[in-house]
Amino acid sequence: GVILVMIIGIISSGAPYATVIALFSAITFYFVQHFYLRACRQMRRLDLKATAPLLTHIVETSKGVAHVRAFSWQADFLWQFYGLLDYSQKPRYYMLVIKQWVVFMMEYIGLYHCRDPCLSRPRISWCAAPHSYWSCHG
Repeated sequence: GVILVMIIGIISSGAPYATVIALFSAITFYFVQHFYLRACRQMRRLDLKATAPLLTHIVETSKGVAHVRAFSWQADFLWQFYGLLDYSQKPRYYMLVIKQWVVFMMEYIGLYHCRDPCLSRPRISWCAAPHSYWSCHG
């Protein structure tokens, strides 16, 4: 935190417009982070709720494996396991999508905020005499 403020202060002393851009970027990053943390917590709760039936099925099947084999219920238990596995993986997939969205947004915001000042800065003329061809290209 303190180092970031020092870096922004040093950059702002040389380029005053950087202060506005840094503040706007910080506010934007804060809101994206706030949204991400809320979504992450909610997806974690959904993941725990979706994983519980799968773990219960595994424990109950391992305890009663002799009965499952005796009554030839292997196929039924396997299909039930696959269904619970698919159900438990959905929140993890959504969490992966949310993480990719955050990476994209952070890169996009950073690129957008760095692009505008670079394009709007004044051009430096390397020619000493703008009306003389030989002074620039000779």
